Amino acid sequence: MLTKKLVKQNFIHFALLLGAVLVLLSACDSGNNPNGSAGATPTSATVNSASAIIRHSPSGTVELMWDHTSHVLTVHMALTGLTPKSTHPAHINAGSCKNGGKLVYNLSSVKATQIGFADVITRVKDVTGGFLRLAGISM
Repeated sequence: MLTKKLVKQNFIHFALLLGAVLVLLSACDSGNNPNGSAGATPTSATVNSASAIIRHSPSGTVELMWDHTSHVLTVHMALTGLTPKSTHPAHINAGSCKNGGKLVYNLSSVKATQIGFADVITRVKDVTGGFLRLAGISM
């Protein structure tokens, strides 16, 4: 009973950690602008109003499942709001935005459909230690 409680508690910690990593990774996206700035230069001295329609605001979920008997980690990513027909590399690192850290696992590339949706499942074999190892938690 105590083991189930510890596993459940560690899974919750790992899910929160993964959510934070995903938020940090989305914040690390510098876009394609080589100048590092975005904006428009007004053509007149006065700008009364401005508006923009943001069509690409990615969001989604990532679900991790680890089978303790086969040692297979299944990563299921379901994303929407991607640029249509775009491709994005995906991986799990042991770091943060500031310091990417060591690559732990390569995942299948995220390939958006013509409407900006992606549904990707990657199975990683020989993952020992499960979520605890990925989250850096030791017992």
